[in-house]
Amino acid sequence: MPITCLDADTLDAYLQGQLEDPSLDAHLEECPACQSALDQRDAAVNGAFERLREPASATEIWEQPTFLQLVAHAKEINPAARSSGE
Repeated sequence: MPITCLDADTLDAYLQGQLEDPSLDAHLEECPACQSALDQRDAAVNGAFERLREPASATEIWEQPTFLQLVAHAKEINPAARSSGE
């Protein structure tokens, strides 16, 4: 029996892994409207984490003020590192 389009609560529960129903999977594969709504809700919830999925560039990390302060502090602790240029 085909299911009707999914409401917001069902989509949220599906995204959170609280629903395991093969008929929901099948409906999402066949219904562009529900798939689009699911994608929009997923992007809204997980958008903040998108940047975490991308590797940071080395330049971006090495130029951070906090990192530079830590390096300077480490060199104060270990004078040998300062003199050898490490």
